[in-house]
Amino acid sequence: MKEESRRDSVATPRLGEVDGFRLTFTDAAAWGDAIIYTAAAEDSPDAVRDGPVIGSAIGVIRCGEARWCLVRNADGSRYAGKIEGIQPREGGRAWVVIDRDEPGTPSELSEVVLEGGW
Repeated sequence: MKEESRRDSVATPRLGEVDGFRLTFTDAAAWGDAIIYTAAAEDSPDAVRDGPVIGSAIGVIRCGEARWCLVRNADGSRYAGKIEGIQPREGGRAWVVIDRDEPGTPSELSEVVLEGGW
């Protein structure tokens, strides 16, 4: 009889909170020896229905350690859009997809600058 593989546990990372609202994954991509991801905090009654976006974050998981920062506008204010996709680029930049959660409104493709020690 062939022995079946078994998982004893599933890791559920805690990504943090923004103003008391839990950050949850929206996308991830391979990035060298790490994984770059996006997450959003949303005032929503459940995982299916949309609600007002409290903040979006970009983070990195490397060697089992995760860290993140809130996405900010050029003036330093908190970005209020919902980032739901990411593609890293050379030179400390990444393409992100922004979903307005409004039927009939297309998603937007934007570029972000990743400053600091990523």
